[in-house]
Amino acid sequence: MEAAEAAARQAREQLASLETQLELEQGRASGLQHAVDSLRQQLKEAEQALAREKGKARSQTDALAAQLHEHHCLAAAATEHAAGLRQQLLEERRQLELEQQQRREVEAQLAEADEVARAREGEVEQLREQEQRETASWLRQVEEAVQARRELELRNGSLRQQAQRAREEAAAAEARAASERQQRQQAEEGRAALLAQLREADGRLEALDGDCRSLVAAQQQAEEARSAAEGVMREQEAALAHLEQRLHDLSEQAAGQQALLRERGEALEERQAAVRLLEAEQQEAAAAAHDCQQEAAALRLSLRLEGGEKEEALEQLQEVQAELAGLRLDHGVLAARMRCIEGSEEACRAQDLGQLEQLVGTIEAAVPKLRNIVTERRIEAARSELEASAASQLTCGICWASQRDTFLNCGHLICRQASAARLASLAGIEQHKACSERMSACPVCRVAIASRTRAFV
Repeated sequence: MEAAEAAARQAREQLASLETQLELEQGRASGLQHAVDSLRQQLKEAEQALAREKGKARSQTDALAAQLHEHHCLAAAATEHAAGLRQQLLEERRQLELEQQQRREVEAQLAEADEVARAREGEVEQLREQEQRETASWLRQVEEAVQARRELELRNGSLRQQAQRAREEAAAAEARAASERQQRQQAEEGRAALLAQLREADGRLEALDGDCRSLVAAQQQAEEARSAAEGVMREQEAALAHLEQRLHDLSEQAAGQQALLRERGEALEERQAAVRLLEAEQQEAAAAAHDCQQEAAALRLSLRLEGGEKEEALEQLQEVQAELAGLRLDHGVLAARMRCIEGSEEACRAQDLGQLEQLVGTIEAAVPKLRNIVTERRIEAARSELEASAASQLTCGICWASQRDTFLNCGHLICRQASAARLASLAGIEQHKACSERMSACPVCRVAIASRTRAFV
């Protein structure tokens, strides 16, 4: 009896130690559960950070695309404004040429008027010379008449009739002189009128000169505005090049971030694999703890049995202890393997050669599968990126809304939307014009659009 009681006490002590060990195992299991929860929390935080970084990169890309579209629109508007200014300059140049032609015509008319005035002055001079000659001849005739009168007076009447004729001739000469004076006065009046016309023509010429000067000043202002517009266009092109460089840099940064995200994703996948292994170990430890609890309950029941069953209970207790030792050994082996997988050099050196070879074989067998999974994930990501890049390359770079389907005569490709615009016009729906229809020059190389060819891409 004393031996049985001692064995029972020993069994109770072993049962108490088993309960303490069970509590320790439960504490370890709870610690593993906390570690798993913390790893899950870290995984969620990493996924959230990854989503935030993707959102930031996407928002930055959208903002840059909007800025690029805005600068494209500004460049197109500046191009159209420069074309309008060039057209205005051409019209002003045509008007200036017309006014210069009118001025040349007026100058020709003035030259003709000068020639007519010179001709009339020559006629007046000729009339004046003729009048002087006739006056001189009349004076000579008067002198001759006076002399003849003297002679007639000397001859006493025989020559009175000749004197009368001379008087009549003198009266006719005076009448002719009066008519010549009247013609001379008319010539002077015509000359004065011509001089007034000349002065008026000079005034018109001065007004035309003033208009020409104002047109030249306007042309200079237009040239200055054109140079300013060209400067603005150059600044906008420089800003556009800067934005394109910035977009390129941001795309490179986005590519670097995507590579970093891929690395983080691989690290997260490795952590998830480690978490799955820890969960499996936790489940095994929980199952072992449950088995231990069941065995402890069975031992309690066996202690309540009669003394004849104590030996059987002791044997069962020894079996339970052996199983518990095996479980502890398996748990230690699994923990050592986990530390080896995590890269602990001490844990690797603590293993023997066979265990290390077995662990290496397991890892080598698992690595191709993991690599295949990672390769498949990368291929899927690359395909999605290629599809997105192909869709973005087929999108019109002016409106960022339609597909590029029109070749211009310079070789560049933009959108047209011919079928959609036709259907919208048939349905009575207002729709904006396509880029190839509302542009008069290529937005890329600034060449005037002469032909539009439908492209099937």
